Amino acid sequence: MSKTILIVDDSATQRLMLKKILKMIGLTDIVIKEASNGKEALEVIENHPVSLILTDLNMPTMSGEELIATLKSQASTCRLPIIVITSKGAENMQVEMTEIGIDGILMKPFEPEQLATLLQHLGE
Repeated sequence: MSKTILIVDDSATQRLMLKKILKMIGLTDIVIKEASNGKEALEVIENHPVSLILTDLNMPTMSGEELIATLKSQASTCRLPIIVITSKGAENMQVEMTEIGIDGILMKPFEPEQLATLLQHLGE
């Protein structure tokens, strides 16, 4: 059974780029779902179990932070691996994000190899 990765970003261009990067780094036997904000992401997760979430933080309707808090508060999704991909540049963000339960963070722009390395650490 193939794994499902959910890409959550309000930029359609960013979602397309992430899909291309996932294929470029060799993840071809995966299903990719998309959402343009946290609210849409929750709807996708409700209808399609996912193995991993790649999310931006700054989005309309429901931010990435709100999405992560919601997922981590529910027993069915609290262990779901989450990688934040953002241009938000606070130095203490890595510590803050780790404390709320994310599994990795990539600062935009990033190299495809950085995502590949994070995924290897997660066992994807």
